[in-house]
Amino acid sequence: TRTAACTALLAAINLYGAKSVDSGLGQVNIGWNGHRFSSPCESLDPYKNLDATSDILIEQRDALYASAPGRPVDWIQVAGRYHRPAGGAPAAKYRRTVSRHLSQVLGVNLLVTNP
Repeated sequence: TRTAACTALLAAINLYGAKSVDSGLGQVNIGWNGHRFSSPCESLDPYKNLDATSDILIEQRDALYASAPGRPVDWIQVAGRYHRPAGGAPAAKYRRTVSRHLSQVLGVNLLVTNP
């Protein structure tokens, strides 16, 4: 039930800390993006969670391309920033994971262009 999910989410936040807990379909990090919801449990609403997810992706796209308007958007790069806006090894690992999964779905090797 939604009540049980909310209870489990709050317990995870108390046990591990908000920055260690991702919630909902978009796996929105509660510590960094909890301000997007009226409460942590609201992040379990699929519509509100995906609204927050799309807002984060748009913000990261805009930040990535602020210095290069008109340049084609590399959504794999944006996905890396979604996972870790500061970049570095965690973002690179996430980009590779997204590329691998998307390559399987599309039948195209995206890892060549997204190392």
